[in-house]
Formats: sequence, structure tokens, C-alpha cells
Amino acid sequence: EHYATAFLAVMESPAILVGVVLGKLATRRSSNVDMTSIKSAVHEALFGRSIFLLVGALAVGWLCGQPGMDKVEPFFVTPFQGVLALFLLEMGLVAGRRLDDLKKVGIFLLAFGIVMPLLHGGLGVWVGKLTGLGQGGATLMGVLAASASYIAAPAAIRMSLPDANPTL
Repeated sequence: EHYATAFLAVMESPAILVGVVLGKLATRRSSNVDMTSIKSAVHEALFGRSIFLLVGALAVGWLCGQPGMDKVEPFFVTPFQGVLALFLLEMGLVAGRRLDDLKKVGIFLLAFGIVMPLLHGGLGVWVGKLTGLGQGGATLMGVLAASASYIAAPAAIRMSLPDANPTL
């Protein structure tokens, strides 16, 4: 399916929204966070810079087509891998500073990190097949369902839940 690359952008916004709202609700239980805080979190998850860029890039790419892509490829596509590597290194440093926090949650987090991606990946492939995707599209759906967002979600969570532990 030629449209399968759009799956990421379509799945990213609801995933960030659920993560931010769950985080705000957990914070609300432990302290006194009002509903306006949750409303602003929902607004950020739906209309934040990360989601705006993902969806906006899809729209611009669709409108401009291949000729437009050829013109901007040296600016956006070529440096992407290097910038992504720097971003991931910075995220690793932030998480590594609080690595001792893993001892508090121990085996649960390890088991969760192994079992849930397998479960979600299987469900993603099943839903992909159920909706009529081919083998490649269903596989991509499974990979996306199993994987974690490593670009837009950490930035949105960091802005919306500044007290969240990046290591966990």
C-alpha cells in the first residue's frame, strides 16, 4: 500500500493524546490537578507542534507530490538521519541520568517492555489483515503498533508532564 507511510502520523496523535491524558489523570490523583490542565493537555496532544508538523508535512507532501519532494529533499531528507541520531543521543543522556530509578520498578517494567510490544504487534497485524491490508501493510501496522514513538511523543510528554520520569 502506497499510503502505508501515513500510518505513523495518523496513529501518533491519538497515542500522544492517550499518554498525556493518562499522565494527567495519574497526576490528578496524586495531587490537585484541575480539568483545565487536562483540557490543555488534550489541546497540546491534538494541536501541538509535533503533531502539527507530522500532519502538516503529510498535507504538504500530498499537495506538492514528487516534484515538490525533489526540491526539498536536500533540506529535509538528507540531514534527517544525523539529526535523529543527535536527538536520540540526547534522549539517552536524559534517561541515563536517572537510571537508578529502574531499580524501583524492576522486573515489572522489564516484563512490560517485552510482553506488550509482542501483544500489540500481533494485534496490529491482525487488525491490518482484518481491514484488508496486504502482507506489507499489515506488517507495517504491526511494527507501528508494537513500537514506541521516539520523536513526537517524548517531546509532547516532556512539555505536558514536566515531572514525568524520562527513564521510566
